[in-house]
Amino acid sequence: MGLRIRPHGILAHLIRTHANVYTLENFTSLLDFAHELHHELLRDATVIAWLQQIVSGRFSSEEAMHVGERLGDRGFLTALYEHVLREQLSLFSNEQNVRGPAAAFNPSNRVDLGLPPIHTQRILSAYSTLTRAWSQLRQTPPPVLQHPQCAAASAPVPAERHTTACLNAHVNLWRVTFASVDAMPIPWTANGMRQRLECVRNILLKGQVPSDAFGGYCRYVPSLARDDFLMRCFASVPLTTRRYLFGKQDNLLGDGRKDTHGDFCSG
Repeated sequence: MGLRIRPHGILAHLIRTHANVYTLENFTSLLDFAHELHHELLRDATVIAWLQQIVSGRFSSEEAMHVGERLGDRGFLTALYEHVLREQLSLFSNEQNVRGPAAAFNPSNRVDLGLPPIHTQRILSAYSTLTRAWSQLRQTPPPVLQHPQCAAASAPVPAERHTTACLNAHVNLWRVTFASVDAMPIPWTANGMRQRLECVRNILLKGQVPSDAFGGYCRYVPSLARDDFLMRCFASVPLTTRRYLFGKQDNLLGDGRKDTHGDFCSG
């Protein structure tokens, strides 16, 4: 039996290994070709290579967004939008610190990303949704759990004083933890949200907060149980930022599967 030659596979290999010599016109033609043939391997190789050249600074995101919009390639657009959210982290962080989580989405003081309105609106919509969800979570600590070494519970004090002391310490610990995570350079993407939740979990488990925040009181301790507060939040974050960019009516993943995750931290 003779050797079967798969020209599209060879082309995909060439794209992966020689992306640095391709021009913008080359990438545009390749993606057009892949879509015309409905060739997933060729499409994925082109998208990955093009994104790498954008990250390196050879090409701009806007040029690729124009092609992705023309082809209706929302997977490609999602990757491009996430790149902008990562690259513009300092801009978004400054806007949030000055005006609050939803400031960038306010038309009166919108962040200028230097992109066409349709792309800017989608990016800011995702940013606004994620920051609002994070802000709501910051203000909604989980139920406090009885701690076996609670200093207040073992002291000769009225039950209501014990409850108040533990609740205050619990809320303070939650806020201190979020303040620590907010200082980290984590982008406002779906993956970034999972990173933030994981950081909250690790800080609470390892006690990486000022010692007076614990105070020996009852507090929430994360677990790996399915019904654990943070585990439910983690499970509710979509696999990609796509839903926050295009809405729930378009929540298919890149391979055609449905993204069945619910609203963020909906419980």
